[in-house]
Amino acid sequence: MMANLSRLLVMAMCSFINPVMAAISAIEIHETLQEASEDGIFEIGEMHVKIGWHYGEIGFRGSEIIGDAPVTAQQIIGLAKADEILTSEQSVHILPEDMQENSHLIDTLEAEAYVGKLKVYTMPWEESDEVTKFEPVGSAKKEEPQISILMLNYKRQDLRLDADHPHCTIGRSQENNLSVDGKFTSRLHAEITYKHGSFYLKDVSTNGSAIVYAD
Repeated sequence: MMANLSRLLVMAMCSFINPVMAAISAIEIHETLQEASEDGIFEIGEMHVKIGWHYGEIGFRGSEIIGDAPVTAQQIIGLAKADEILTSEQSVHILPEDMQENSHLIDTLEAEAYVGKLKVYTMPWEESDEVTKFEPVGSAKKEEPQISILMLNYKRQDLRLDADHPHCTIGRSQENNLSVDGKFTSRLHAEITYKHGSFYLKDVSTNGSAIVYAD
């Protein structure tokens, strides 16, 4: 994994014994720097890094990491922007499913370390402003998850979301898991995802969405 501290022009490379540790470390780096920047710890102001990583075999020449993996990681980080985590397709596919769910392809280019294509994925590490988290009305935060099952019902359509069925799409198109025919409904209007004991609504529509709690 490589991290580029762009304002200081510092490049660092390190290795991990498995890809899960690399992915978690990348997220924790961004989270820690964000918190420290908000607390005003750095004299230079806010600090942002770019992270690119790749899963593959490596070698060592003294303390130097060598092989195809570091070359690929360096190519990936060249595409990264501040506060981003980018990785390769093979890296994403080796991760557990719950760590893959929000990753998506952003570019395909000729690999510098081998003959073939390098597919680069982004791994979002913070919840977007467009994502709404469902919490029970009036509930306080506890260590144990408050919600484990979400039942959706619309015009005789019943849909259950839980740990085994963690994702659904909602919209006017019949291709969605829950088809909603409405004047202001987009073909793909929203997505609901189950993650870490809670449900998240992501609006992807033109007209927006509203959540109204029942009495």
